[in-house]
Amino acid sequence: MKKLSLFAAIALGVLACVSLAQAGRGGGGGGGGGRGGMNADTMVSNIVVAVTPAGAVSDTEKTGITKAVTDMLAARTALRGGGAAPTPEATQKVTDDYNKAMAAVLTPEQNKLFLAMPPMGRGGRGAGGKKGGGAPGAAPGA
Repeated sequence: MKKLSLFAAIALGVLACVSLAQAGRGGGGGGGGGRGGMNADTMVSNIVVAVTPAGAVSDTEKTGITKAVTDMLAARTALRGGGAAPTPEATQKVTDDYNKAMAAVLTPEQNKLFLAMPPMGRGGRGAGGKKGGGAPGAAPGA
């Protein structure tokens, strides 16, 4: 009987530890963007920091950046919403629309710095949905 009680206590302890560990990591999808992605606020902050060397970011520019980021994230969510994996063409269209929106908001110098950011930093996954990828023919890390 003592062995059974000891085994039950150990099993309960292990389950409690696993639950606490998952809660501490933001388990599920609530840990800052779900599936390991960044949320809009983090993306906007990263972009502002990256483009500031080319000139201070005005409130109007920050509002435009926020709109471009939230529109892009909504478009990506819509692409994944159908159940099937989005086509590379559909994903590229979202990326192209996002880059155009950012170019319309930023100065040319700021836009160069934005485009030089790693794809994950500016909200993209790169070509073919792979981390670290880029536009076809682009230099690695571009």
